Amino acid sequence: LLIDEPTNCLDLEAREAIGDYLKAKSGFILVSHDRDLLDKCTDHILSLGRSDTEIINGNYSVWKENFDRKEANELMRDKKLKSEIGHLKAAAERSKKWADTAESRKIGIDPTKTEKSLDRRAVEGAKAKAMMKRMKAVESRRQTAIDEKSELLKNRECIDTLKIPSIKAKSATVLSVQNLVPYYCDYCDNDNSNALCKPVSFTLSDGERLCLSGKNGCGKSTILKIIAGADISYSGSIAKAPGLKISVLPQDTNGLCGTLDEFSERLGVDAELVRAILAKLGFSRRELIGRTENLSAGQKKKVLIAGSLATPANLYIWDEPLNFVDIISRIQLERLLGANTPTMLLAEHDRYFCENTGTKRLYITKG
Repeated sequence: LLIDEPTNCLDLEAREAIGDYLKAKSGFILVSHDRDLLDKCTDHILSLGRSDTEIINGNYSVWKENFDRKEANELMRDKKLKSEIGHLKAAAERSKKWADTAESRKIGIDPTKTEKSLDRRAVEGAKAKAMMKRMKAVESRRQTAIDEKSELLKNRECIDTLKIPSIKAKSATVLSVQNLVPYYCDYCDNDNSNALCKPVSFTLSDGERLCLSGKNGCGKSTILKIIAGADISYSGSIAKAPGLKISVLPQDTNGLCGTLDEFSERLGVDAELVRAILAKLGFSRRELIGRTENLSAGQKKKVLIAGSLATPANLYIWDEPLNFVDIISRIQLERLLGANTPTMLLAEHDRYFCENTGTKRLYITKG
């Protein structure tokens, strides 16, 4: 049984059902970024890293424990390597200054001022020449050492840190939603028979992160679109803080096309910043210069994530940001939101992510 990312876009109930089913099975190969699923039904993890491949006897939690230990060791190694590279470069600079001084002394001898100057000049020249030869050999070995240590830094398996340019809102209450009900059609039936969900009410204060959950089709994405300003029929009230700037990360990636420069221009953000974020999210040089429509589903999602992270805003609205996204990038985003306090409204089915990043939870019930 070969299974490729079975839980993408599925709600929590469906994910749990798949986990229960696979837990009772044996002899399957599963490709998944769903950490809860991997914990529930796997007993071995094959991890494809940047520089190596390893098999762990255990589930995701066992792999994560090993990864954290490995990352801590590599961070210590990186610190040591950077220090050694700094010492080597400083030594190279001192050697260069000494060589320049020796050369100037050799040239500066004036044979007309004394009879011994000619002999001294020859001796000084021979000494300087021999010393320069030894220094070139030392410098060559030193540069080789610098190159080797720099290459080790490139091959590290540590998680790069992301940043988010969140702006503090002018009001303590960023968003207030009361009895919001989105509709299938452009009108409201008296009996609410065309309502997508039961009435939704919540307030979102500055620095809070509200995770919306619920079954597929209950209207989570529609609610996010309405709050972001989409022309969709609804009843209820929405009050936003004055001058509220919103950054939206949509669920759908099908509209992506063109280069990253063109994507950034349409979004009104710095293309170099978008590329820098994507490089931290694991993009290769080839992917950074290619066309976005040729990227994988996970890479397309990362482009949308980078676009949002490059946008200064008071409120970030993210609709299922983790679909198809790898585990390392999920951890990066969790660390980002844990280290910062952006105000965020998001719909997501990844239990780990919601528990690690959300400050509030709201379950949406179908109408």
